[in-house]
Amino acid sequence: MENLQNEKGVAPGAGTLPMDSERTGRSRFSRSQILILIAGCCSSLFINMAEASVPLILPRTIIVKEIPYAYIGLIFAMFSISIILFEPFQAKIIPFLGTRTSFCISSFVGAACYLSYAVLNIAEETAAFVSCATILRFVEGFVYATLSTSSNVITCLAFPEHATIAFGILECFVGIGYTVGPIIGGALYAAGGFSAACAFIGLSLLLTGFLGYFFLVQITGINLRPKPRETKRALTDRIFLGVAFVNFSGGMFWGVLGTSLEPYLASVRASPPSGCILDVQHFVSFL
Repeated sequence: MENLQNEKGVAPGAGTLPMDSERTGRSRFSRSQILILIAGCCSSLFINMAEASVPLILPRTIIVKEIPYAYIGLIFAMFSISIILFEPFQAKIIPFLGTRTSFCISSFVGAACYLSYAVLNIAEETAAFVSCATILRFVEGFVYATLSTSSNVITCLAFPEHATIAFGILECFVGIGYTVGPIIGGALYAAGGFSAACAFIGLSLLLTGFLGYFFLVQITGINLRPKPRETKRALTDRIFLGVAFVNFSGGMFWGVLGTSLEPYLASVRASPPSGCILDVQHFVSFL
């Protein structure tokens, strides 16, 4: 029967990661757990910084290039469509590729996307910019789905006794990413334009990929896959459906606000920086 295997061929217990027996000082976490948590926090921080910054800087870039603003709906819709398509397949992708491989691939692909955005800024023709931006946003959706899910899976396996604390720390860095993303993205946009902001995000995700490669343990196996009964039970659970509805409503709100507030603020000279206004929402969600 197929078991969980790490890259050395050792089969640890199902659903758990092999941990160091030595503790670091008085910490309740082992050294390997701390390294895993660092990689997961970096992924949560940088990928959410990216998603908080793009709705701030991309619409303004489209306005500056005098591209019809109607295209922004298509570009942003591709990101959401990609998540809808790829998120359900994470239960197949992560067990097949393994936890570390999924984490690293999504980080490196995300870095390539944002570095490509930095180069895309030189495109002057509407067709070239819109088509490339649409493709990149679609790939971003895959990156966001895979990196977020793999980080959660790794955390679940690595902290079986402290899952609440570990997930709380990850979610804290999600809030930090959404809080500082508009500030850093807006500052870099003001200093160096669209390319500077995207290059910073790309290099940050590149660093995250290297952290995952050196800090994470590769876990594959059939025990990572959900059983058919578990999937059916989740789809009929009222709490699950309620949380799904809340996430759907929040996504609708953020999608409309992020793509409509920036053009409005850009048209009002006396308005404060839009990054500060968007940051209020992120700070409240962080609290």
